[in-house]
Amino acid sequence: MADPNDPRLKMRPLVGLAILVVPIVGVLATFVAYGVLVRAGLNGRQARSEDVELRLLACEEAIDPIVARLADMGIEAKTRPVPGGFVLKYGPPADATVAASIPATLVRPGKMEINWGRHLMATNAQVTSAEPRLDLRMASYVVLRLNPSAALRIKDTVHNDPHGSLTLRIDDQDMAEMPNSTPIAEGEVEFAPRTDDDEERMRTIAEWAVVLDHGPLPCPAEIVERENGEP
Repeated sequence: MADPNDPRLKMRPLVGLAILVVPIVGVLATFVAYGVLVRAGLNGRQARSEDVELRLLACEEAIDPIVARLADMGIEAKTRPVPGGFVLKYGPPADATVAASIPATLVRPGKMEINWGRHLMATNAQVTSAEPRLDLRMASYVVLRLNPSAALRIKDTVHNDPHGSLTLRIDDQDMAEMPNSTPIAEGEVEFAPRTDDDEERMRTIAEWAVVLDHGPLPCPAEIVERENGEP
């Protein structure tokens, strides 16, 4: 047991102990802030602008994935049937740039492939979820979680070709690559667009996450009319 009269103990004021605790608290605060930021990105922001109505030519089966894409953005939508399709009504976010990009994101086919060279490794059918992620360096990626069969296939491929890479193909266009040397959790792959512009990168990743989480659309969808405000 320590001697309470030991003069060395008097040389350890509470201020000194607080200094030792600060780094630990700082790390914990960083992780909490990181979690809040990611959650905000996944949940989106509440719509605050004037309602928009889009008339779409599409099959009835396209309603659910399109409404789900909006839900991923944190936006609630209402639909009503019309000849040849349906009308989609929602309140867009206040950010004009984001609001302007929403219609194109909603009708994007969303066909996805993960390829290793000429070998098809996974499609939409093997994706269980898609979401944006920030790493500890605050670099953004879209993370695709795969079902067990695709996860095992990609695990074996990465193990056998550590110097190769996987290619993300969306709507028949090669969009990004992930080196097989990238350390990731089993059952996941992550991709980022080929750009040095951080804002463009984050916008693109957000779009990929929304589209790939609820794609592909079961039929082509086309916007034929758009109105702001009440009809």
